[in-house]
Amino acid sequence: TLDIMEIRVEEGAPAAGKALRDVRFPAGTLVISDDDGERVARPETTLAPGKRYVIAVEPDVANEVMNLLRG
Repeated sequence: TLDIMEIRVEEGAPAAGKALRDVRFPAGTLVISDDDGERVARPETTLAPGKRYVIAVEPDVANEVMNLLRG
């Protein structure tokens, strides 16, 4: 069962300010879009601090993903 989460990127988090292609998300993670749903996330999408993203994760990697985005 996948968890669909909306996560706010915190200032100073390991993934903050980086493009998706430069973040080593664990297998079982898919960044879908930003919170306004205007566009699908792409490799060049930058994870801006203070912005929210919709992310699908397998339950066993949820904590690791939270640590990357929230610190």
